[in-house]
Amino acid sequence: MANGEGDRAQARERDWEEAERAKYDLRPDPASGEDRAAPLPQTYGEDRLALLVRDPVCIFAYWEMTPAGLAALREKTGAGAEAVMILRVYKVAGDAFDGTNASRFFDVEVADATDNWYVSVDEAGRAYCAEIGLRDAGGRFHALARSNSVTTPPSSVASRVDPAWAGTPEEQAAVFARSERMDGASSPGSAEAT
Repeated sequence: MANGEGDRAQARERDWEEAERAKYDLRPDPASGEDRAAPLPQTYGEDRLALLVRDPVCIFAYWEMTPAGLAALREKTGAGAEAVMILRVYKVAGDAFDGTNASRFFDVEVADATDNWYVSVDEAGRAYCAEIGLRDAGGRFHALARSNSVTTPPSSVASRVDPAWAGTPEEQAAVFARSERMDGASSPGSAEAT
């Protein structure tokens, strides 16, 4: 390899390493004038609720209830100051909740200043939906916003193995051989590891 080609190869390698380091650096780049760390707004001015699956038996809910939306709900329903903010979680039959296809629900009482909650659910591999709203003194629930539906994963190992990820028998043997050496005799990346 000629000296010029070696220099270009080294420059490409340095550029690649710099790109790898920089892709995780969220600080502003002073040279570009770009502020990549601009703050997100605290609110968006919308009455909304969203669910995310955390694991087979836990869902994360986050919401925004605008003061105007909350006041309109109180006025419309007659729910006074004694009304309690409720996150109502539905176990849904199917993927989409239409207000009638829930097999059961439970309520989580949340403080007015709260805007998120980790919700424990009792069954993995099921679809859930939620509503955020007020429960009045008479025990009636009045929803302000409905969430998306989410399905938690099963709590067991998948029974089906994707053959594309299984590897050849030789690759599997190499992985098992490496894992047997992980008992302290060698470590990944050492000269002994293959």
